Amino acid sequence: MSLAGTYNTVKKALSAAPPSDAYLRWDAPGVESPKLNEEQTSRKIGDTMNKMQQHNFDKHRHTYRATHVKTQGIVKGRLTVLPALPSHLQQGLFKEPGKTYEVAARYANEPVFLQADQDPGPRGLSMKIFDVKGERLPDAEPGGTTQDFFFNNAPSIELTDIDTCLDVMQMREKYFDSPTKLAAATRLRIDGLKQVAPFQLPNTNMISHSFYTQSAFRYGEWYGHMGLFPVKGEMNERNEKVKSGDSREILRDWLADYFAKSGAKYEFRVNFRPDS
Repeated sequence: MSLAGTYNTVKKALSAAPPSDAYLRWDAPGVESPKLNEEQTSRKIGDTMNKMQQHNFDKHRHTYRATHVKTQGIVKGRLTVLPALPSHLQQGLFKEPGKTYEVAARYANEPVFLQADQDPGPRGLSMKIFDVKGERLPDAEPGGTTQDFFFNNAPSIELTDIDTCLDVMQMREKYFDSPTKLAAATRLRIDGLKQVAPFQLPNTNMISHSFYTQSAFRYGEWYGHMGLFPVKGEMNERNEKVKSGDSREILRDWLADYFAKSGAKYEFRVNFRPDS
């Protein structure tokens, strides 16, 4: 391919204004088909996760989430919308190009236990964004002005559908006091390889991780996954691997050391489902 041809190919790939039919609409047939028992199953999942929270409270006499239990660090920051954001991306939180929001972010281990950092597993990052205006969900708190995002360093979710989610959560609750039995029961599942895949992720310094939403979300007329990707070179270089002789709190220590000397910078990206 000639130099001009290569340039045009790259320019087309990076076009800020793709055709309106390039992506699959959020309400296209087959995108989402709620099951007949979805509401009841959702309540069962909530009840099960409440039991997991009660287990942690009974054990530690402290209130913890049902998942992403172990906090590794909490930091303050800002989210700035690009000043020249393409029109198809100017939706909701990102509707006003150049606007900046205050953010509180939390790094955490994803599993239900207060595990030692030597134990591998998925890691999470959540963001609470402040002073967000706009239409809210019907059950949202009236007058609220915050929006939350939850990310995981596993690029795909092992909880394939709502029934799988209930099965896995009930299994985690049943074997809450025995990670060894939980791991064995997980491997015996038909989808065992998928369920244990997030625990095969490299157990490294969290500042070097990219993070992804596990589910797809509507974004304007389309839908897709969102992600946070490190853009400061030093973040990617801090990829030390946790060793057996390290402190059980080494991931927290590494984050504290990094933020004491430098700041983190991520790109917030959206990956739309193509209409093909």
